[in-house]
Amino acid sequence: MAADSIPKKGKTNVAHIGWERFDSLKQDAIDLSSIARQQITGSQFLKFIIDEYQGVAKTGFMQKLRKENESQEDK
Repeated sequence: MAADSIPKKGKTNVAHIGWERFDSLKQDAIDLSSIARQQITGSQFLKFIIDEYQGVAKTGFMQKLRKENESQEDK
């Protein structure tokens, strides 16, 4: 492998999502590929999910944390 083909630090990151989530994501990408009749990778699908739904997920997560904190304070 040529030195110039190795990504420089900061150009790529890895987040471990677990094998079960990865398999589910991969299967969804395969299903989408079949419907679209073009290859969709798990990474492409995950990027779409993040780009389109990250704000909604952040709001939902904050609500969940608030409820958990409120229930802890009631004890």
